[in-house]
Amino acid sequence: MGSRVLLSTDIGSDIDDALSLLTILNSGIDLRGVYTVNGDVKSRAYIAKHMVDLARRKVTIATGESKSLCQRIEPYSHSEECFIDSSFIDDERSVGQANLKYLPLSRVGIIEDGIKDLINKLKEERHVIFSIAPLTNLARVLQNEPSVIGNIERLYAMGGRFPTGLEHNFRYDQDAAKFVLDSNIPITVVSANLCSKYRLPVELLKQLNSDVGKYVRSMAFGFLGIETASRFRRPLEEFDGYSLDQILEEVRARGKNLSSRELKELERRKQNLVVNLNDAYSGAFYEEKYFEQFRDLINLLKHNSGVFSYAYSAIKILESLPPIDVSIADVYVPYCFLYPEKLKVERANIDCSIDGVTRLNQGERHDIVVDLDLDHFREFVQTNLK
Repeated sequence: MGSRVLLSTDIGSDIDDALSLLTILNSGIDLRGVYTVNGDVKSRAYIAKHMVDLARRKVTIATGESKSLCQRIEPYSHSEECFIDSSFIDDERSVGQANLKYLPLSRVGIIEDGIKDLINKLKEERHVIFSIAPLTNLARVLQNEPSVIGNIERLYAMGGRFPTGLEHNFRYDQDAAKFVLDSNIPITVVSANLCSKYRLPVELLKQLNSDVGKYVRSMAFGFLGIETASRFRRPLEEFDGYSLDQILEEVRARGKNLSSRELKELERRKQNLVVNLNDAYSGAFYEEKYFEQFRDLINLLKHNSGVFSYAYSAIKILESLPPIDVSIADVYVPYCFLYPEKLKVERANIDCSIDGVTRLNQGERHDIVVDLDLDHFREFVQTNLK
């Protein structure tokens, strides 16, 4: 029988956590629990719960620590509430409210005290732990019940940048990273360096056609919409400081050769496009319509390129704004667990400084994955992202 696995995740802040959970659900890993961490842990839990429900799996979902041990840096959250499925909305409590209200966690089967549940599971049986987020949950477990270390078969942690550098997961709780790394847990670290070797082309997101895959695909394009909107809002040096919405206004204002009907239509389309492209929530909630309007904007500029000198440059930059690939950094963790024979591993002692910078020191405490069979990893991704 394979190892039982517990997952600690900050799912919802970027798409790679959801892609990792999708991979875990599809690859036959014996997942027993998902514990959210860092920032908006409740929204993260709703997302994880919906994924395991769509996959028809019985997996514990629980909220973990929202704040870091170190208290020197604010928790990281980014639009997680945009991706909560509507089935979790509490219709009665939401009436007349500015913000949606969600069903209580206990009512939808989410455990609120994730640290207690983690401890109980580790007391009962040995587990492997996957951490694709800051290490706060595990650090709290070790602080509250250090005796469970003996039942942690191994920790696979996505984090660090080597031989020295700053990385998101360790940065957002430096104290937790140092506390766990200094423990006696057998640890395999999957570094950010390794995880940058292959990113998933956006085109391949279209292969996500299972029930849970469609939900993740919608989230992925929502994140792409948020990123595109973010890039759209930036003033661009190529336009002498003009923003793209100012360029569109200039196109409309200089359309002297257009009929009044054409001018009104151009103004209407310009307003729709600028509002939506400047709105990250539009990109997240209405991802298909968002990119349809984005293409509409490019066609609008092409049609009116003769009335503004920057139009051709604007078209080129607009076409370059949507990302062409997405990070799948967290997908490397289940792969490394499943295929140790495909990895190149070096041993060293990892130190995490007070500012979150990781360094390698002489020693053999930690296993660091420095390379893997990239062709086999691509096949793994193609097989399990569906």
